Amino acid sequence: MTIDLVAFGQLVFRKRKALHWTGETLAFEALGNLDLKGKVSEVENGKGNPTDDTIRKYCRALGITVDDLPGLSAILHDPASGQQTIDQLISEKGSLEVLLRNAQDLHRGALIALADRFGIDRPSGREDHELRALLTDLADEYTKLKAQIDGMDDRIPAVHNMKRAAQGAIVQGRFDEVEEILARADEVETDINAKTKETRAQNALVRKRPMEAFAHFSAAADMFQGIDPDQVVERRLRYEDQLYQHGLRHGGPALTLSERMIRDALARTDKDRNPAFWAAAQNSLAIALVNQGSRQAGAAGVGLLAKAIDAFRAAQQFYTEADHPLDWAMTMQNLGGALLSQGRSQDGAAGAALIAQAIDAFRAALRVRTETDHPLDWAMTMQNLGVALQNLGSRQTEAAGVGLFIQAVDIFRASLRVYTEADHPLEWAATMQNLAIALRNQGSRLAGAAGVGLLAQAVDAYSAALRVYTEAEQPVNWSGTMQNLGAALRNQGSRLVGAAGLDLLCQAADAYRAALRVSTKADHPVDWAMTQENLAILEESWSKHPACNDPLSHLTAGLVHVEAALTVYGPEHMPYDHGTASELRDRLLAAIAAHS
Repeated sequence: MTIDLVAFGQLVFRKRKALHWTGETLAFEALGNLDLKGKVSEVENGKGNPTDDTIRKYCRALGITVDDLPGLSAILHDPASGQQTIDQLISEKGSLEVLLRNAQDLHRGALIALADRFGIDRPSGREDHELRALLTDLADEYTKLKAQIDGMDDRIPAVHNMKRAAQGAIVQGRFDEVEEILARADEVETDINAKTKETRAQNALVRKRPMEAFAHFSAAADMFQGIDPDQVVERRLRYEDQLYQHGLRHGGPALTLSERMIRDALARTDKDRNPAFWAAAQNSLAIALVNQGSRQAGAAGVGLLAKAIDAFRAAQQFYTEADHPLDWAMTMQNLGGALLSQGRSQDGAAGAALIAQAIDAFRAALRVRTETDHPLDWAMTMQNLGVALQNLGSRQTEAAGVGLFIQAVDIFRASLRVYTEADHPLEWAATMQNLAIALRNQGSRLAGAAGVGLLAQAVDAYSAALRVYTEAEQPVNWSGTMQNLGAALRNQGSRLVGAAGLDLLCQAADAYRAALRVSTKADHPVDWAMTQENLAILEESWSKHPACNDPLSHLTAGLVHVEAALTVYGPEHMPYDHGTASELRDRLLAAIAAHS
C-alpha cells in the first residue's frame, strides 16, 4: 500500500490528541494497544515502513478506512493545508456560504476539512452523506452570523476597524479569529456604554440625587460581569469613592450608598484568591462606616464605629508592618480615627482610654510615615495625632490639658511645612482649623492677656480656613468651621468688657446660626446637637457678661437650645455629651430660678 507517510503521521498525531481531550477512551485504548513507542513514533515522524495490517489497525483506531487516506493526505500534510484547501474551494465557489449550500459537490477530504473548521465532532468517522447534511444545515446559521457582523454599528473608529477584520475572517471561515475580534469589540463597546453610565451618575450627583448615581454606577460595573469579573469589583470600589466624597461634602444618603457599594464588591471578592484586593475593600468599608458613625447619634452611630474597627482589624490580617509597611501604616491611621470617634462618644475613663489607643495607633503609623520618605502621609497622620491629643486634653485637668494642647499646636504647625495653602488648599484649611481649635482650647485655660492672645490667633486661623471652606463648595467643612469660629468668638467676647465683648458674642451667635443652614437635624444630627449645645453655652456666657441688660432672656433661650441638644444626646449611647449637656441644663435652670 502506497500512502503519504507524513500525512498519515500528522493524522495519527492529531487524532491521538483529539481522542485524549474528548475522552473517547475505547478508541484511544485501541490506538494505545499498538506499538506506540516504536511504530507510532516512526509513523508520526514520517519514517519507517509500516505494514498494511498495521496501517489498517491505525485506521480502525482512528475511525477511518484505508480508502480515506489518499483524499486526506493533501489536507493533513501540514496544519495550514486544510485552510488552504478551503480557501481554494471558496475561491472556486465564490463564497463560504455557497460552498456550504453546495456541500453535495465536495469530495471527502474537503468535507472533513470543512466540518473540522466548523467544529463538527469526529468528522473523519462520519459518512459523507451525514457530513453533507450537517454542513448544509450550518449554512443558515452562518448566513445569520455574517449578517450580524455586517450590521455591527461601526460609527466608532475602533469598532469600524474590528468590523472590517471580522468580515474578512468570517468570509474565510476563521471562526476563532472572529471570536477574538468580537471579544475586543465587545470590550470597547462595553467600556463606552459604561462611560455613558458614569457620566449619568455624575450628572445625578451634581443634581444631589445620590440614589440615581448609585443605580448608574452599579449598572456600569455589572456590564463587565461577562468580560472580566474582577473589573466589576474594581469599578465598584472606584465608584464607591465618588459616592463617599459626595457624602462628605453634602451629607445625605451618599455615605450609606458608598458602604453598600463596597459590600457588593466584597461579596464578589475571593479572599484567598485575591487577599490584597479583599484587604483594600475592608479598609474602604471601614472608612465609610467611620464617617457614617460619626454623623449618627445613639446606638446606630456606636454600632457603625464598632463595625469599622472590626473591618480595619480584618484588613490587618493581610496588611502587616513587616510585609506591607505602607498599607499597614495606612490601616493603623484609619484604625486610630475610628478609635478616636468611638472614644469621643463615651464618657469617663472608657472614652479617654479609647482616645489613648487612637494616639498609640497614630504614633505607630509614624514609624513608617516619615516626613522625609512620605511627606504627605506624614502630614496627614500628624494632623490626626494632633486632633487626638487635643481631644484627650479636653478631658484632662487644667495643667495636663494645657500640656496636651501645646503638643497639638506644635504638631499642627509642623504639618503646615507640607500642607501649604498654595499646593494643598483643602488639607491646609483642615490643618488651620485644627490649629485654631488647639489654640482656642489652650487660650480658654489661660488667664489674662496670654489667653486672650491665643483666642485671637484662633479666630484668625478659623477665618483663614474659610478662604477655602466655602458654603457652596465645602458645605459640611464650612459648617464645622463656622461652629468652631463661633466658639472662639464666644470665648474671646466673654473676656472683653463693654460693647466690644458684646459685639464678639453677637458675631459668635451669627456664626452658629449660619452653621445650622447645613448642619440640620435630619442630615447631621450630632453636628446639629453640638451646635445647639454651643448656642446654649453662648447664651449662658452672654447672661453673665457685665454689659448684659437682660440675662433672664438669654438664660431662657439657652435652656431651649440645650434641651434640643438632649433629644440627640442619649444617656446610653452618647453618655459623655449627654452628661455635659445635662450639667449645662441644670446650671441654666438654677440661674433662671435665681433671676425669677
